Amino acid sequence: METSDTGAFAMLEGDTVQIYAKSWFKNPASNQRKEIDIITSYVKTAMHFVPEFKSAMSFAVDADDFSFTASGSSLVSGNDASGTCPSKPAISVRDEDSAAKVEDDSDHLASDSLNIGVDSTLSYQPVDELVARLSQLSSIVDVEGNYGGDFGTAENPGIFFVESKAKLTGGIPEGYGILVIRSGGEMELEGELDLAGNFTFNGLVIFENAYNMTGRGTPKINGSVLVGKADPDSNEQLSVDLGGTIDIQYDCTAEKYAQLAAAQSLNQNRYKRLSTYE
Repeated sequence: METSDTGAFAMLEGDTVQIYAKSWFKNPASNQRKEIDIITSYVKTAMHFVPEFKSAMSFAVDADDFSFTASGSSLVSGNDASGTCPSKPAISVRDEDSAAKVEDDSDHLASDSLNIGVDSTLSYQPVDELVARLSQLSSIVDVEGNYGGDFGTAENPGIFFVESKAKLTGGIPEGYGILVIRSGGEMELEGELDLAGNFTFNGLVIFENAYNMTGRGTPKINGSVLVGKADPDSNEQLSVDLGGTIDIQYDCTAEKYAQLAAAQSLNQNRYKRLSTYE
């Protein structure tokens, strides 16, 4: 087949593109050539930099780098909230030593799969790279001081960074996208530190070098929580203490909010071929 130099493209409805080209086809049996039209359709899709949700809560650190306690009516559940995906472990860790540090307590961990899963491939590196890229963008929202602003919507999720003490005010009930709490970051709702009060976040919550993750009040996270360290040589231990009625619930549909937020902020898209025909 020989391809001619002629070609054109046309934008269709939405984000679909069609490319038209002229080609010559030679029939081996008859040795005859004929000109044919080739039409290839592509659709614009977002490039996903957000790692797959592997559990309700994941510790992408070594056993010596974290501690975990749960009390009150707090619950970490790996059962998919949407009911459309298989269950995942309530908590995932890297190795058996790490698993031994998380008490398999049915009062605070729940999953039809595993309460505690061991995944040797669990790594913070791809998330570290994602956070580094996002932190350079002007479109991210710095949550600091008495914050009563936007926290995203299902249609327009956002990227939110907490790098100093912050208190949510104005009755913010819900957030969507990616929430990054870094070293020195504290989130306060209704007088309590970190994730507390009546607040629901849908998407990915990243605790990066956040030395104390405490949960009080009745907050809820739908999606996944990842605890990690950008500096593997740091001797600081990450302390996770869940209490009150904090609810961390795996939700596979909330993964799309994190993916959409990253794609929109990074403005990274690609065109995927749908079909080619004559």
